[in-house]
Amino acid sequence: MEAQAREQDALQAAFYAWLDSRRGPEGARVVPPPAGLVAVVRRMHNHQWSWGSYNILASTTNCANDCAYCYMKPMKRRFFGADLEDFTMALDGRRVAKAWRHAEHPKLIMFPSSHDIFPQYAAEAAAVVAKMTAAGHSVLIATKPRRAAVDRLLAEFAPWPAERRARVEFRMTITSADPAVLAAWEPRASPLGERLDCLRAAREAGIQTSVSIEPYLSDPGAVAALVDADATGTVWVGELTGGGTVAGVAPEEVARVRGQYTPAATEALVDRLRGNPKIRWKTSVMRRLIRAVA
Repeated sequence: MEAQAREQDALQAAFYAWLDSRRGPEGARVVPPPAGLVAVVRRMHNHQWSWGSYNILASTTNCANDCAYCYMKPMKRRFFGADLEDFTMALDGRRVAKAWRHAEHPKLIMFPSSHDIFPQYAAEAAAVVAKMTAAGHSVLIATKPRRAAVDRLLAEFAPWPAERRARVEFRMTITSADPAVLAAWEPRASPLGERLDCLRAAREAGIQTSVSIEPYLSDPGAVAALVDADATGTVWVGELTGGGTVAGVAPEEVARVRGQYTPAATEALVDRLRGNPKIRWKTSVMRRLIRAVA
C-alpha cells in the first residue's frame, strides 16, 4: 500500500504545482499542464487505487444496489446479456473458490471493483479476502457498506496478527451528506447513517479506513467533514463520468449534479479543499482542469 500511496501523493503534488504556476501577481494565467502531468493522469485514469481488482458476483447478474450512475449495468447487458431489471444476484463459484498461491510480487487488490458486498454474501467475501491476504497481497475493500456485511468481515479479521490486518483497508463510498440526494441516486443502497456507522466500526476495530466521494453528488466538503474522525486514511473525490441521461433520476437533478463540474467550479472546489491533508483527487477532476486549457 505504501508504494501506491507514494505514487498517488506524487501525482497530487504535481497537480497542485501546476495549479499554483497559473497564479501570478496579476491573477490567473493560462499555463498549459506539463506533458509529464498529462501523461501520468492519462496512465492512471481509473487505475489510481490498486494494481489489480477482483469480483465474485456472476457476470450475468447485476449489483442489487442499482445506483443510477452505475457503469457496469450497460456493460453487463452488452457483453453478458444481463437483464437490466433483474437484481437476483448470484455468485461466481469459481471466483469464490479460487486458490491464491503465495505471491512473489504482492499486489494491492481492489475488492470488489464492480459491485458492493451484501450480507448474504459476506461470508464468501470474507473468505476471499482471507485467501488474498494469506497469499501476501494487500486488499482495498471498496463498497457502499451495510453493517451486517462489515461486521462479518471484521469478525474474520479480528484474530489476525497486526501485520496481516495492516494489509486490509476499507474504502467506503459516501457520495453525498444529503440523505435526499442519496435517495434519488442510490435508492437501494444503505442510508447515510448506516455507512457512517460502518466506517466508525471499522476504525474502532483497528482496520484502516478511507472514503470515496465518487461521484460527488453535492458538496464533497460536507462529506469530508462528516467522516474526518473515522477515516484514518484518504478521502477521494471524483466526478460523475459519462454523458447523456441517467435512468430514474429527474432531469433537473441530473443537471444540478453536472452543473458542479464546470472548470471554474472545479478549480474553486480544489482550492477550498486542498488544505485538507486527507483529500485526494481522482483523475476525473484533474482532467476537467487540464482539458480546460490544453
